Amino acid sequence: MAKGKRRMVYNIKLKIEQGFISLTNSAMDSNRI
Repeated sequence: MAKGKRRMVYNIKLKIEQGFISLTNSAMDSNRI
């Protein structure tokens, strides 16, 4: 159970990181225009 929970936290962190990267990428794109 602890292992599954750790994996869930890791997946959430990964999703937040990817969302942050896409956010900064779209911000850079809007600045470029």
